[in-house]
Amino acid sequence: MLFAGLFMNHSLALSKGRPWGSTAHTAPGTGEPAAHIRYPLYQLGNPQLRVFRTNFFIRLVRPGTAQPEDTVQFRIPMEMTRVDLRNYLERIYNVPVAAVRTRIQHGSNRKRDHRNIRVKKPDYKVAYVQLVGVLSSAPPV
Repeated sequence: MLFAGLFMNHSLALSKGRPWGSTAHTAPGTGEPAAHIRYPLYQLGNPQLRVFRTNFFIRLVRPGTAQPEDTVQFRIPMEMTRVDLRNYLERIYNVPVAAVRTRIQHGSNRKRDHRNIRVKKPDYKVAYVQLVGVLSSAPPV
């Protein structure tokens, strides 16, 4: 009879997902496992006072070939999409964007180091952003 009671307690503990009824790794104040804790994805308070900083850094570069007057070239991270770039420019810098085109520039693999082993330059993504209004530094004549 004692053996049956131990077996029933063991199966009961395993059915709850905890070994032998321990309360380790549980959420505070509840009996639920800690893996089910959900933290809020937002902050309480006035949304106008929050500042969101991006993890992306973009670099404005001079184009190698001639581009139209309303097109600007950026070097952006590989993880950044054209939708991310459009939102980045419109929401942070208040620049109206008409279109975004991207391409991946593969790094050179021709150089060799002092051990005669090929050294590859890293790949990078290039974005061509077509603006709504033409940026011109010269006044109209």
